Amino acid sequence: QVAINTFLEGLKKNQDAFQEKVLEKINILVEKSNMQVVEKNIPQDCSGESTTSNIRTPRELSRTLKNLSKQDGYQFIPEERIESVRNSGVREKLNNVLKDKFQDKFTHLEYQVSVTQRYNSERVKFRESQNPDFGDQQKSRRRIRSRQHKLMKRRQLKVLESERPIWKHVKAELMSEEEGEIDGAVLCQKPSWRTDKLNEIINTIDERLKADPKFRVLMNRRKYAQRPCSRPRPTKYFPAELVQPE
Repeated sequence: QVAINTFLEGLKKNQDAFQEKVLEKINILVEKSNMQVVEKNIPQDCSGESTTSNIRTPRELSRTLKNLSKQDGYQFIPEERIESVRNSGVREKLNNVLKDKFQDKFTHLEYQVSVTQRYNSERVKFRESQNPDFGDQQKSRRRIRSRQHKLMKRRQLKVLESERPIWKHVKAELMSEEEGEIDGAVLCQKPSWRTDKLNEIINTIDERLKADPKFRVLMNRRKYAQRPCSRPRPTKYFPAELVQPE
């Protein structure tokens, strides 16, 4: 009887240990799945690179990450991509520290985005140190994107109900670029890959804006240059009604 009880106790311990290993593997798979979902939800800019500039990082997370980045073991290698083995490990450690400290105060997405933005800031500093003109290039890109978003919002105000099925797929990266100013006029360049149908809709909307006293002066200053802009076509999918196929 004693031998049987000893055998049963040993069997139970083995079962408990096996269950713990299974649960541990399940948790790891769930965590990886959540990270993949978060990364898919992080928007991309027109170059196809991940960008988190339009997601606000809570100040507490930013301050904590800034302090952690001064400690050994929590520092990104800015000359490497965020997907590198070293940076992936740092990103995971930072996420775990934030979750342990703040628990459920912030969402999983906010933790992920905060860490990604911390890497991006270190990456920008590194690239600026390597190329003095990089900072000016980044400022120029941000200024162009900001103007494109503002232009799109103005045009959305004049979209008719019949145009909404097409316009709902339009994003800011499909807007024209402002090349510069000459004699008070703002020179704009249409993307070469934009379809004639979308150009026609945009021209019609712009005429409605010009007819509105609120936007008349602003829109009349816009003059289109002869040559289209050399910006590459978006890497993400757009309907064939908006972007010409390659």
